Amino acid sequence: MFKKKENIFPYDPEKHTPTILASICNGEKQIGFTEKDTGKFLGLALVRNENDIKKFCDTYNIKEEEISKKW
Repeated sequence: MFKKKENIFPYDPEKHTPTILASICNGEKQIGFTEKDTGKFLGLALVRNENDIKKFCDTYNIKEEEISKKW
């Protein structure tokens, strides 16, 4: 009956870098943004497969090549 409402993060390319943060211990991946000023990572979603990355890119109008990776 009711759809889950998605919160859209106010992405600003001048202030944020799209980032995948991967754990070296268990391989878990999160996708979100890193603040350019502070380096703080803001995780927005857990990455279970490539579709999660594509959905993130579509939501924020980002190309996959623009996403940096951190371990």
